[in-house]
Amino acid sequence: MILDFLHGDIPTRVQAGSNLTLLANTAALIAVIIAEGNLLWNSPVSTAGVYAAMLTGVAASLVFRFFQWKQAVVRMRFVKDTWFETLLLLLMLALFDHRLPFVLLGTLRSLVLVAVTFKSTRFGEHLGHNLSANPAKVFALSFLVLILSGALLLTFPRATTDLQGASFVDAVFTSASAACVTGLVVLNTNVGAGMMAHAQTFSLFGQIVILLLMQIGGLGIMTLSTAAVVLVGGKLSFRDKRVISDMLDEDRAVTLIGLVKRIVLMTVALESMGAVLLGLRFWHFMDSSARAAYYGVFHAVSAFNNAGFSLFPSSLMHFDTDPVIIPVISLLIILGGLGFSVVNILFSPGQWRQGFRQGIKRLPIHAKLVLWSTLFLIFGGALLLLIFDYNGSMAGLTFGRKVVGALFQSISARTTGFNSLDLSRTTRTAALVFVLLMFVGASPGGTGGGIKTTTVAVFLAALRSMLRGREEIEVFNRRIAKSVVQKAVAITALAFTFVMGALLLLLATQPRVPTVPLMFETFSAFGTVGLSMGATPHLNTFGKWVIILLMYVGRIGPVTLALAVAEKRSKGTVLYPEGKVVVG
Repeated sequence: MILDFLHGDIPTRVQAGSNLTLLANTAALIAVIIAEGNLLWNSPVSTAGVYAAMLTGVAASLVFRFFQWKQAVVRMRFVKDTWFETLLLLLMLALFDHRLPFVLLGTLRSLVLVAVTFKSTRFGEHLGHNLSANPAKVFALSFLVLILSGALLLTFPRATTDLQGASFVDAVFTSASAACVTGLVVLNTNVGAGMMAHAQTFSLFGQIVILLLMQIGGLGIMTLSTAAVVLVGGKLSFRDKRVISDMLDEDRAVTLIGLVKRIVLMTVALESMGAVLLGLRFWHFMDSSARAAYYGVFHAVSAFNNAGFSLFPSSLMHFDTDPVIIPVISLLIILGGLGFSVVNILFSPGQWRQGFRQGIKRLPIHAKLVLWSTLFLIFGGALLLLIFDYNGSMAGLTFGRKVVGALFQSISARTTGFNSLDLSRTTRTAALVFVLLMFVGASPGGTGGGIKTTTVAVFLAALRSMLRGREEIEVFNRRIAKSVVQKAVAITALAFTFVMGALLLLLATQPRVPTVPLMFETFSAFGTVGLSMGATPHLNTFGKWVIILLMYVGRIGPVTLALAVAEKRSKGTVLYPEGKVVVG
C-alpha cells in the first residue's frame, strides 16, 4: 500500500491514499475513544500518542486530498465540494492548544472520513456488494453494529460516575434502548423514564454516548453516512442509492440526495428550535445557563427521535402542566413519529400555495392515512386514558391537569416514553389502553417502533371491505394494492406472534415480577416506547436479553428481520391448482 502510494501513478496513489487515510483516521478515532473512556489523559505518554495519532490522520488526509485535487477534472468544483472537511481542519488547527474542542473536532472529522473512505476500499466494496442484494440485512446489521459499539463505550470507566463502567449486560441494554430509541433503563442513570434499580449513574461521557446513540438510531446510519458523503464531496454509487432508497421508501433515485439533505437539515432545524425553547425554559429552574442549554439539547434530541430518555429521575412528572416544556416536547414527538416523508410534505411551501383546503386535498394517500390515524390515536387514546385512569395515576389532580396528562401520555405512549404521570399507579384497564397504543407505534419512516399507523389503517380498511362484501379495498377514493394488504397482515401477525412469544418467556422466567407490569414492559420494548411500570430493573439476566431482542426487532421491524435472515426470494416455477379451504 505504501509502495503504491510512493511510486504509483496518480489514480493508484489516490486508491492507496484512500486506504492509508482510512487506517490513519481509524487509528486516531480509536486512540481518542480509548484515552477519553479509560482516563488516560493524565499520562503524558498516552496524551502525546493521541495527539500524534490525530495529527497523522490529518497529514494522511491532506496528502490524499492533494492527489484527489490533482486528479479532479474541475479543481474549483472539488474545492467547493470539500468545504466541510476544510472547515474542520482549520478549526482543529485554530484550537490545537485546547484539548477538548480539538479532540471533539478531530473525532467528528475522523468519523466522517472513516464512514466515507471505508466504502472506497476493496473490503468495503466487497461488503457493500454482498449487502446490497439484501437491503434489509444492511438495515438490521447497521443497528446491531451501533448497539455493540455503544455498549463498548458504556463499559469504559469514564462512562459512570463511580469510574467502574457499566456491566456488559447493562451496557448492551442501555445501548440498545438508546440506539433503538426506546428509553427503558436498568441503571440509575438519571436519563430514563423507568424506575431505577442501582445507585450507579452515567457520567457526562456516558450521557453524551447515549445522546449520540439516540441521534444516530433515530436518523439511521445509512442516512447519516450518505449525508457525510455529500458533505465531503463524495459520490454515491448506484448500489448505495438503491440501498438507501429502499430504506427511505423513495423510488425516485434522482431526488434521493435532495431528500437526504432535507431530512438532515429538517432534523437539525427542528431539534435546534426545540433545544432553544427548552433550554430557555429550563433556565428558570436551574442556576447555570450551560446546564440548562445541555438539558434543552438532550431532551430535544430525545423527543424528536422518540427515545424517551430524560435527565430528570422522574422523567417529566415535575413539569406536567408546564406551558412550554410539555407543548414543545409533544410537538417534537409528533413530528418525529410522523415519518420524514410526511413531515417533508407538510413543510413544503408548494403544498400550501393554493390554500389550506387545497393543500389537504393534494396530500398523497400515505400522508392522509398517517395524519388521520395519528390524530385518531392521539385524541382517542387520550379520551380512553382519561376515563379508565381517572382514579389511577390521575387521582388527586384537578380536571384540567388530568386532561393535559391524558393527552400528553397518549402522545408519548405510541412512540416515546416520557411520562408526566406516575404510571406505577395506573389501573389495569388503562394499562391495556397503553399496550394497544404502544403496539401500534409510530408511522413508517419515523423514529418510533410498533407495527405502524398505516399498517393498522390498511388492516381495518381490508376488514371493512370484507364486511361489506367488496373485493377491492378503498381508502380516500383510492384503491389499495393487495400486496400492501398482505404485507399489513403479515406485519401484524408476525409482530403479535413475536411479542406473545417473548411475553411467554418472560412469564416463565420472571416469577417475581407481576403479570401486568411484565406485559406492559414487553409491549413497551417492542414498540420502542420506554414507558415503564417498574418491572425492567427487576429482570434477571435472561429477562434483560429478551427485552434487548424485543427493542431491536421493534426498531427494525419483524418483517425486515425476516427478510434479513431469509434466502433470496423466488417466485417459483410451478403453479399448483387452487384448493378450497374453509376458515372462520
